[in-house]
Amino acid sequence: MKFSNFRYLVKDGAKNIWFNRLMSFASVGTLTACLILVGFAVLFSMNISSAVTYVEQQNELVVFLKDDITDDQKNAVETQINALSSLKSYEYISKEDALEDQKEKYGDAVSILSELDKNPYPASYRIKLEELEGMDTVVTEMQGMAGVENVRAPTEVANVMINMKNIVTVIGIAIILILFVVSLVIIANTIRITVFSRRKEINIMKYVGAKDSFIWLPFIVEGMILGGISALLSYGVLWYAYDSITKWLATSSSSWIAGVSEAIIPFGNIWWCVLIGFVVFGIGMGVFGSLISTRKYLKV
Repeated sequence: MKFSNFRYLVKDGAKNIWFNRLMSFASVGTLTACLILVGFAVLFSMNISSAVTYVEQQNELVVFLKDDITDDQKNAVETQINALSSLKSYEYISKEDALEDQKEKYGDAVSILSELDKNPYPASYRIKLEELEGMDTVVTEMQGMAGVENVRAPTEVANVMINMKNIVTVIGIAIILILFVVSLVIIANTIRITVFSRRKEINIMKYVGAKDSFIWLPFIVEGMILGGISALLSYGVLWYAYDSITKWLATSSSSWIAGVSEAIIPFGNIWWCVLIGFVVFGIGMGVFGSLISTRKYLKV
């Protein structure tokens, strides 16, 4: 393709946007809103997954042993721990080490522990798992072993996080599909109005031997421009909103909210993925919508 032809196609596509500026403005606004919602849905889903990973790293399962546990029972418990498929690491804490840990936590009140006639703290195994799924099963297996006094695990937190992750994934996919259809319809209708207003010109061009590519390329360019503008606008809005939310969470007076902010993915780590995704999605929707709209009028 000659450069002059390419310049004509781009100029013609931009001209179409100006002649239908009201509809083009509506299309850009709607597509921008759709892209922002899609972006938030994807980022929310990614952060939920990150939060689940954060919980997996922070929480541990503690197996408390009976004071009268035998060596064989202790070895059986350790063998069972090593056999766990999702085992990440484990640590044995003796009664003496448990007492020393508590003395460090008590600080100035350590004299209270010194007055005790007997060490009240049991020996234990602190276990970390690779993933939260299956924690209930692990608790049940360990609880039923001889020599085990009790098992403490954040099973409720694990179940909540896993269910939330699954729900967010399903809802996120549904939202993306719905907004994909909405965006496609908006772009297609915008291009269709332009094509309809120029249908006679298109027919004449067809009869005088113009190639289909020469006819529909300006409309493809129009769709690409609309999609590209929408992508950049939505990216800017999403960047500002996401950055503001993360800063607010990090500086919140609530320790729980501030703790949650540690699991949030910094925008600086994913900005290029978001930008590429928006540009590809926006321009792709513009091209696809243009192809759908022009196909009917090229059949002469």
